[in-house]
Amino acid sequence: MYEDSRKEYEKVLEEGNHLKAQQAQRLMQAASASLGELIVFNQNGFTASDYVCVEAPEMLLLELERTWDGKGILYVKDVPSLGYKTISEIEMPSKGFLKAAADRVETKDLRVVLNEAGQFTSIYDKKQDRELLPIDRYANRLVTYKDRPHNYDAWDINNYYTLKNGH
Repeated sequence: MYEDSRKEYEKVLEEGNHLKAQQAQRLMQAASASLGELIVFNQNGFTASDYVCVEAPEMLLLELERTWDGKGILYVKDVPSLGYKTISEIEMPSKGFLKAAADRVETKDLRVVLNEAGQFTSIYDKKQDRELLPIDRYANRLVTYKDRPHNYDAWDINNYYTLKNGH
C-alpha cells in the first residue's frame, strides 16, 4: 500500500514540476526585460520584499553581492502579488549591505557576534542602540531533555523535565 502511494506521489510531483516549469517559461516569454536585467517572480497572493538568491550570477550583467558558495544575492522590494519585477543595474542596492567574518555578521541594522562554537554571543540592534542578548547567554543554544513518558507516548511532559537535562 505504501509503495503504491509513494509511486503515485512521485508521479504527481513530477507532473506538478513539469507544469510549473511550463508556466515559468510562459511567464518569462511574457515578461519584458532587457539584456542583463533580472526578473524576479512572486508566487504569493501579496506584495513581497525579500532577499533573492541567484544561482548563476555570472549569467547577468548585474554586479551582485556574493555568498560564500558563489551565488548572487540581493534585496528586492515590492514585487507585486502573482506578478514580477524587473531589476536593472540602476535599481540595484549598493554593494556591501552584508559584512561577514569568521566571528561576526553585520548589516546596517544588526551586528551578530559568534563564538568558536558558532553560538550567537551578541546581537546588537544598531537602530535602537541596544544589546538584545543578556550577558553570558547564547541565542542559538540547543538544549535537549530526556523524554521518558509515563502514561502516554507523546506530549506527556513531566513537571521535573528540566532536572533531567540531556546534555
